[in-house]
Amino acid sequence: MSDPTAARVRVINGRDQPVELIIGGQAVVVPPYGQVELDESALNSPQLQALEHRRFIRIRRLEEPPTPSESPPASAAGQSTRRRSSRKRKKEDE
Repeated sequence: MSDPTAARVRVINGRDQPVELIIGGQAVVVPPYGQVELDESALNSPQLQALEHRRFIRIRRLEEPPTPSESPPASAAGQSTRRRSSRKRKKEDE
């Protein structure tokens, strides 16, 4: 269980795929372009440190304001920005 008086951190997933964290024996899923709040004690997790080092996630203390690059892109609202190539469209139209 989390301690309500403990300092909190925000884990931010800047990727288009979910990230599963194992914190204190429990699975925590950070949705694509989403975020979750955890106790600051979770920062001791080697998995969390490795994912931050590889830039899969960002970690911010709740006192820190988010940077513009951490806001979700328009495609996170459920709309894909990927387009089909014109060759594929022509083949499907035939």
